[in-house]
Amino acid sequence: DLDVSFLPKRDWVSGTATLTIQAVSDLTMLSVRLADELTVRSVTSTPYGPLMPLRTPGQDSMIMNLPERVDAGTQFTLTVEYEGELVAEQADHQAVVPRTLALLDSSRAGLPTIRTEPEPHYLYSSLSYWYPQSMVTDFATATMRFTIPPGFSCLGSGVPVGASATVSNGDELEDGSRRFEFEAREPLRYLAAIISDFQTVESMVVSLDSAVKQDQTQSNVDEVTVNDVSLSVSSSFRQRRRARGLSTRAEDILKFYGSLMGEMPYPSLTIGLIESDLPGGHSPAYASLLNERLDVATGSRLFQRLPRLLSRSRTGTSMVGSSRGVEQLS
Repeated sequence: DLDVSFLPKRDWVSGTATLTIQAVSDLTMLSVRLADELTVRSVTSTPYGPLMPLRTPGQDSMIMNLPERVDAGTQFTLTVEYEGELVAEQADHQAVVPRTLALLDSSRAGLPTIRTEPEPHYLYSSLSYWYPQSMVTDFATATMRFTIPPGFSCLGSGVPVGASATVSNGDELEDGSRRFEFEAREPLRYLAAIISDFQTVESMVVSLDSAVKQDQTQSNVDEVTVNDVSLSVSSSFRQRRRARGLSTRAEDILKFYGSLMGEMPYPSLTIGLIESDLPGGHSPAYASLLNERLDVATGSRLFQRLPRLLSRSRTGTSMVGSSRGVEQLS
């Protein structure tokens, strides 16, 4: 269970995470991953009470001694409250894109021209320990609540739960802040949050072809077989024209991979189109993020990248560099 407030313009993250842990062997101490830039305010365990975290500067981890021996097979919870300044990740790891771009740029003729800045976006995903997680690789379900200041919207690695709700003003919240809730019903390797000025452009339900449904074995049906996907396409205001029509292409791709696997990957999938100086993207579970330039991007280039992003999204494989074995418990 993850409840995080973001102040993107300040790179500020403040959250409370409750991890459900099951000991696979006898424990007297516990280690958890968390970015070194984040300050831990408190750690509490049920039923073991408050714990004292020990942190070494420069290490993205903390160690806690348990008040008593925990036998193998015992399940308990760990609640961590934390906050701090943590810079967002880039959606394309192959080049460093400065967040603030110069307004003036030289043209080929050597004359200054006005340059339009991309709409800002902020990604928190697998390249930073922005929430507490295990030291080893695993998969788990999760419930996420993200509080975002006005002027921004949010996509997450999970099924959206209801509409966003305006939250009451707090010490760190701006008036008009909204809370978005996501539920990862399928076990994930890592969680992700993408913050920008997203607007929903298209939405539809994509279903498997009837022939594929008939070929599903009874054993698969007795399990949780996903036959329908709630597909949504979101973009910034200036990218709405390019975003229109993406759902048709995404529908074909989902049906193709669904026919190969015999089921859809998730009950919900959101495609987010953002502005960037460089092409690229990111594909956490339940979502696919596409970078598009304002001036030279074309729809054909975007559609060429879409199949690869959606295929990666099925397994939650990130395009942001190589995996570091990031994991969450639940």
